[in-house]
Amino acid sequence: MRQLPLALVVLVPLLSAPSPAPADMEISDCDRQAAHPFDPNRPEGVSGVLIQGLEPVGAIAACERALEQNPGHARLQFQLARSLYKAERYPEALKLILLAVEQGYAPAERNLGHGYYRGKLVPQDDGEALKWFRKAAAQGHALAQYDLGKMYERGDGVPLNFAEAAKWYRRAAEQKLTLGQYSLAYLYQAGSGVPKDRVQALMWFSIAAALGDTYSDGVRKLAAFSLSADKVAEADRRARAWLDQHRE
Repeated sequence: MRQLPLALVVLVPLLSAPSPAPADMEISDCDRQAAHPFDPNRPEGVSGVLIQGLEPVGAIAACERALEQNPGHARLQFQLARSLYKAERYPEALKLILLAVEQGYAPAERNLGHGYYRGKLVPQDDGEALKWFRKAAAQGHALAQYDLGKMYERGDGVPLNFAEAAKWYRRAAEQKLTLGQYSLAYLYQAGSGVPKDRVQALMWFSIAAALGDTYSDGVRKLAAFSLSADKVAEADRRARAWLDQHRE
């Protein structure tokens, strides 16, 4: 089994070792200000905030307080890391991501993979990106599943494999990740890795649009234009059935 590169491992002891946090920990201001919207571990009722909308000064203070009260809590470590990253305090952010990774926290594993993929915080390395995306995806992390699909679709660090891309996009799509839904629809539209099926493509474009993806909504209209009325109706029926089945 491959280990973290030595340059990263040496950073971990600089912070105190993680310890279990209370299972019934209350929602904190850290959760409200810095939870990731695609983190399945965020507390119920917390919608999360994308990095673009994260306000780092307040979030850093809130997450530092929360970690003082709950030492070693992986979700809080991850959220503080996001806040520090937004404040461009990159070495501190990396240390916390690594601590959460040490606990097997899937969102942190995905972020570490993304760092390797983009060459942010750590040197660019497709092999390391693939490794950490796989770990997070194996825990059901939808964004990591999408990332794996993208690597297979592009042939980044792996042989080009549209069928494998479709497999991972589908897993992300089934978790309501619109990026996965759009990407799977595109593969059906092109017949790449899956049988060409424009009805199935329209179904997934429609689902992504219904879940709020405006780009998919525009593509959906173009895809529908090239189909007969009966096929459009069938795609709509399938999309409604999927949405009803996955309604919260």
